[in-house]
Amino acid sequence: MAEPQQGGRVTEPKDVSSGGFSMVHWSGGAFSYWAISDMERPELDDFVARFRKAAV
Repeated sequence: MAEPQQGGRVTEPKDVSSGGFSMVHWSGGAFSYWAISDMERPELDDFVARFRKAAV
């Protein structure tokens, strides 16, 4: 999920997992991103890394 953000901050992915779901949040300029899944954490981390690389 991506949502517009003001200020253009860039932050590294942060683990915000809760309730049995793996969740990662980061900001990349104009958007704030969330990756949420019930997959294992290493798989979600791989997805986030690939997504961030492709979005450059």
